[in-house]
Parts: sequence; structure tokens; C-alpha cells
Amino acid sequence: KPSRGSRPRSRLAPRGHPRAMKYDKGFQKEEKKKSSVLEKFHIGKLPSHAPLQVCLTTVAVGLAVGSFLCAAVLNGNAVQLTANYDGDLKNNLFPCARKPLPVCLSLSLDTCNSKCCPTGYLCVRDPTVGIYCQDALVTCGAFDFCLDVSDAAGTCERDACQERHSVTNMTYLVYVMSAAGVALDLIDLILCFALADNVVFKSVGNLISCGVKLLAFAALVGVGTDRYLSQMALGQCFNADGAIAVERSQLMFTLGALALFFSASSSFCLVPISAMHGGRLSDRPFYQLKIMDIGG
Repeated sequence: KPSRGSRPRSRLAPRGHPRAMKYDKGFQKEEKKKSSVLEKFHIGKLPSHAPLQVCLTTVAVGLAVGSFLCAAVLNGNAVQLTANYDGDLKNNLFPCARKPLPVCLSLSLDTCNSKCCPTGYLCVRDPTVGIYCQDALVTCGAFDFCLDVSDAAGTCERDACQERHSVTNMTYLVYVMSAAGVALDLIDLILCFALADNVVFKSVGNLISCGVKLLAFAALVGVGTDRYLSQMALGQCFNADGAIAVERSQLMFTLGALALFFSASSSFCLVPISAMHGGRLSDRPFYQLKIMDIGG
């Protein structure tokens, strides 16, 4: 107890103490934070994965649609370019050399006549392939290659003929797989809204979409489409309209292959994001993948 007559001790903190310094400096006013554009429109702040997920999904869907359109044009050109190699003329893409008509096959007839070739073609006898039809206005640039592609003998033993059939069949397969890639990406968009919490469906869907697009890319490039189209362009195996169709096919091949590759890459990058967040951009999904520690 303090002795009588002594002054009571002050309960205030001595000068220099942190609590005293707080009052010495005065009360600091809180700075007003500048409101962002999102706060003005009452939009919550997006998490870090949301912009990336939206961007990758947009790129994947957009490039998938682009690859489908390129594959459709490429397949249509391939069918039109091979349509006039046998039978009656079906379009204005005339090859410089082609098979004779069925009434005058080279294996059953050794001499030319007026019924062997369609209008605009001349019947020619070759010692290696027999009878074939030569365009009266167009001269083959690489004669041997164009003649092998035409398969005048009807046996398709030459590499050029087999490559023509392979490219034509594979472009149709790529067209179908590109359509499947678009369908899978649209299903992924539906899952973002219908089953946003189911991370398994979302991530597996992205993985399947990536696999289909990569398979289409491998089929388009691996069959030798670029090499075949380049040889057709350099060999000058068609008339002017056919040459334009060949150039268009080369462009569609390049754009389609790039679109398939980058669309597949975007779908692959979406797999871990879908496994962590599903289809949600802000909240956590109700179902989450967890790791079981069996040895713990």
C-alpha cells in the first residue's frame, strides 16, 4: 500500500512505451480503398483458376469447330478430286490422265476407239499401263506420277495410287473424329452448368476430347497428306480448277492440323483444372478428388 502523503502511481504507460506512442502519434484514419470495376457492378472477385479455365475452354471449343470445318472442306476436295478418275465426268476438276470408260478397259482391249474416253479426252496406248485417257487441253507436269495416281490399269499396284486411296479414306475419318471432338467439347460446356460439382465427369470428358483430337491429328499427318498434296501440286495433274482445289486442300490441311493440335493441348490443360474445381468458377465443387493415405 502506498504510504500516506505519497502520490499514487500513474496507471498510464511511461513515455516511449509502444502503448504510449500509439496515442502520441494520434489516431490514424483508415484509407479508403478505391473501388474496382467489379465492385461497382457488384461482381465478386474471381479466383485464380477462373480466367484460365474460361480461356482454355473458349480456345478448345473454337479451334475444335475450326478443325471440323477444315476437315469438311478437305474431305470434300479429296472426294471431288478423285471423282473423275473413272466412269463418267462428274465435275469440272479434270485430271490430265485417267482410266478409260468401263466399256473399254485396258485389260480387255488393246486398241483405242471413240468409245474408250469421255468428251474432252483422247485415247492413248501406253506400253506399261495399256490404254488410258489423256486430257486434250491439259498436259501432265510429272507424267509418270500422274499416270500412277490415275491407276489406268485398274490394279492400284503403284505407291501413288495407294497413297491417293489412303489420303481420301483418312480425310473422311478425320472429318468424323473432328465432329466427335466438337461434340465432346459441347458436352463439356453442358457439364459446366449441369454437373459443375462432378469433377470426375468433367476431367474424364476433357481427357477423352484430348485423345480424340490427337488421334485425328495423328491420322491426318501420319498418312502423308501433306506429301501427297505437294506432289499433286508440283506434278500439275489437274486442270486450272483442279489446281485451285489442290491448293485449297493444302491450306485446309495446314489450318486443320494446327487447330487439332492446339485444341487438343487446351483440352489436356483443362484436365487438372477440372479435377480440382469441376465446372465452378468461384465456389469449390461439392465432390472433390481426395488422396487416400493407405499406409498412414
